[in-house]
Amino acid sequence: MGESILYVDPSFKGTGLFLVDSSTKTFTFGLIQAKEGTMRSYENYATTGLRVVDGFLTFLEAHQPSIVKLEVPPPRGQTSAGLMGLSFLLIDRAARLPCVERIELINPTFVSLAQRKLYSDTASRSRIAKEFSQRQKKWVLGSVWVNEELLDDNDVSTAYLFYVFEKIHEGSPFRTFPTKPSKPLTTTTTNTPTHHTTTTTTTITTKANSTTAIAPSREKGRSTKQKLRSPQ
Repeated sequence: MGESILYVDPSFKGTGLFLVDSSTKTFTFGLIQAKEGTMRSYENYATTGLRVVDGFLTFLEAHQPSIVKLEVPPPRGQTSAGLMGLSFLLIDRAARLPCVERIELINPTFVSLAQRKLYSDTASRSRIAKEFSQRQKKWVLGSVWVNEELLDDNDVSTAYLFYVFEKIHEGSPFRTFPTKPSKPLTTTTTNTPTHHTTTTTTTITTKANSTTAIAPSREKGRSTKQKLRSPQ
């Protein structure tokens, strides 16, 4: 049985969704639009955020993904604080569903750095996504594409590019998030210099099976390795 993976680009203006079902070769696009006024008041953040969460839960229950990959908000920006709260709510709802086996967090610079390397900063994400989707139709014979017209939206295109650039990138560019920790998480960080490079290792202990993922860093010669392991 193949995996069903949901890629999510959280946004108050429009949360982009892209679902890959490898068992049926079905590619589904989704867009949650729930903006309530301007994002200048707590009331609008709260109202819009709850509407996005409701739409997200509806999509999850309808498609039952086994893996959810969600972008972490940038640390700076006018809406960063609000997006942190929204992302937490989305993670919480996904973690409560029995179908979701794993949640992974996507580096907020992942798409922009890959786009700069493969295209340019000025290239439209919608245009890039449409070009890749046309190529993919030729590569994956018998594939089914649902709501492909949503690639006109930048947030939906970004969600799809998470998937595209993940395939191009060597190894996994995402960090694994524990879906159902049984006790408070403990984190330890160590820095080990080796031939003028630094590796930061973060260990999170849960009852989940031991898995390892590599997240890209913008600093040359630097990577972040996160390991989840079961207590003895």
